[in-house]
Amino acid sequence: PSWALLDPILAAEALRRPCSGLLSDWLKSQPVKPTAILGLVMFAGHWTPFMWTWTPNCMIAASWDVPGSPPPEFSNLHSALALAVGSRTYTAHIVHRKFAVDSYCGICALRFLDNMIRGKMLPTDIGECQYLHSVGRSIFAAYLDTVSEVPRVWMFGAGLDAKATERLHALL
Repeated sequence: PSWALLDPILAAEALRRPCSGLLSDWLKSQPVKPTAILGLVMFAGHWTPFMWTWTPNCMIAASWDVPGSPPPEFSNLHSALALAVGSRTYTAHIVHRKFAVDSYCGICALRFLDNMIRGKMLPTDIGECQYLHSVGRSIFAAYLDTVSEVPRVWMFGAGLDAKATERLHALL
């Protein structure tokens, strides 16, 4: 099926306020009407993956995350997406992982989406997460050597570091 990747910045905005109109405009801009939406959502320094699928009656927000109640802000995002795709309501289906609770959320989130897209196996323990994190970091570093510019979105890497303003001022 066709799928679209929800920009993490758009997802972050949808956590803060109702924005089904903004999401509708984004959906209309897609080259093909998607049958699923994939996204990585950062909230409180933690990456959570989602795959949204829908019918006219209900949108399903599937995820693989740490145990516990999801933040209430996620319902803003799910509600807005449900409205944007034409569903009456939504339900969240979260399978809990029992490891790497305080770290490796980024690689776990990416691997969940890779599992949904290409059927790649999910890591089963923290050792596998550490390995995947190391390999992913190496691949990314190799990619950086092939390009002259890379945009740095403020939320990637847990946000703007404390010395960024000082370093930018010195550079300018």
